[in-house]
Amino acid sequence: MADVQPSAQRLFECPSCGTETCGQFCSSCGEKEVGDEDYSLRRYFAEALAAITLLESKVFRSVWLVTRRPGLLSTEYFRGRRVRYMKPLQLFIFLNIVYYFSITLFSAHYVYYPRSPLSFT
Repeated sequence: MADVQPSAQRLFECPSCGTETCGQFCSSCGEKEVGDEDYSLRRYFAEALAAITLLESKVFRSVWLVTRRPGLLSTEYFRGRRVRYMKPLQLFIFLNIVYYFSITLFSAHYVYYPRSPLSFT
């Protein structure tokens, strides 16, 4: 029988903690080994698209509770049940971004009257 040798994986030194580890991620801190493909334009657009379109269930669960049962989210947060929901600051920023984008999409057009017929000046 031929001796089958396991393929030797290349070691890399983690730029964050300095640990030498094999594999794509540092076993000490979790830093990813960066390669040439990580700097490509295709990879950048894929990451941007994923960040914009992938919404976790935490977002839906938190927004649902804010709209349907407003006090429950605060109660859950103060009871220490925080893993299932978005952090309060994240939720606030997310809802503000949705609000500002909705204003630009569904803006009301106001008519400006230079002088009102009721003005006495």
